[in-house]
Amino acid sequence: MIEDRIQEIQERLQATTPGGWKLWEPDEGYFGDASPTIVTQAGEYIAQTNYDGAHDRDSVVADAEFIAHAKADMLFLLELLKVSFGKQIRLNPIKRLQ
Repeated sequence: MIEDRIQEIQERLQATTPGGWKLWEPDEGYFGDASPTIVTQAGEYIAQTNYDGAHDRDSVVADAEFIAHAKADMLFLLELLKVSFGKQIRLNPIKRLQ
């Protein structure tokens, strides 16, 4: 059912590391690793792409950019669903990003 799937997505979103995320691209001097990294707004590590250099730089940066924005994008889309469907779909209140 649609409500169940939306609820699952919402629960996964709310279980993530609190706060907004962003992309950080260190330079080569950072321990010799310039892999794009997803961090919190405070700079805490979330995830890193391109561990083995298996992909070209453009796709690795694009992947990291997608991940970094996924949390805020999902929040936006869930809120849009809530507004669009109104009472037709019951959603739990959505916690905002800090």
